[in-house]
Amino acid sequence: MSVGKIAITAVLLIATFAGCEWYATMVPPTHWGYAIAVNFGFLSVATAVLTATELDLFRPSYFASKRFERNGSIYRWTGIQAFVAFLRFIGWEKFWRRAIPVLKEPDALRKYADSTRGSEAVHVVAGVCMMALTTSIAIRHSWAETKWLWLVNVLINLYPVLLQRYNRPRVERLILRLERASRNKSTEPSDAPKSPISGEFET
Repeated sequence: MSVGKIAITAVLLIATFAGCEWYATMVPPTHWGYAIAVNFGFLSVATAVLTATELDLFRPSYFASKRFERNGSIYRWTGIQAFVAFLRFIGWEKFWRRAIPVLKEPDALRKYADSTRGSEAVHVVAGVCMMALTTSIAIRHSWAETKWLWLVNVLINLYPVLLQRYNRPRVERLILRLERASRNKSTEPSDAPKSPISGEFET
């Protein structure tokens, strides 16, 4: 890792923490609006930093699906399908599909899988920062006053991380299935149109 990139990241995150402290002088940190505002502040900074510096905070092995994750049962147990339904209800999935169309074609699916790694990294960084801020506020005030911070962090950071880890092995299985079909010459003709995938990945 570049020392300069790490230094830039640290300075920007410290500045964001300072901004959260300043914002707390106008909006009480116990208010739900404060929790949402600071969370999106961390998300914006994490996105900008990781995109601009291309800093690799995570080893490739971190993103590899563990054996207990591959069938998705542990994530279904946490209610990830209800979270997906919520995203559909508010229109987020449709917006995301327009921004990054996912075609039933191996190269497009690999690109999508890469995007899940970037999204997961951003939410992990923002989530850790939110936990640090929440702990700081709890020490100075009380844990009871941090309920909105915890709730927002779970909904906006934890569940998106779980969703990426739930989807990625399914996408990877679909890629393998398409590649096997291609090798067996059982795919559709090369000049046939490729249609976008909608909804959850079915593998």
